[in-house]
Amino acid sequence: MLPEQHHRAWVATQQYNMSFGEYVGALIDRAAGLPNKLDGMHQEALPIAEAS
Repeated sequence: MLPEQHHRAWVATQQYNMSFGEYVGALIDRAAGLPNKLDGMHQEALPIAEAS
């Protein structure tokens, strides 16, 4: 990992409130086409009335 990549990853972990390991794991899952924490964060939550 290049220093610039490491810094960008560190900034992203702060933005997403994730550990470095969680962030890298999410990237690996995303690259494999699997559900991951990063993509799940961008989904809108249903209003409570519609969640049932």
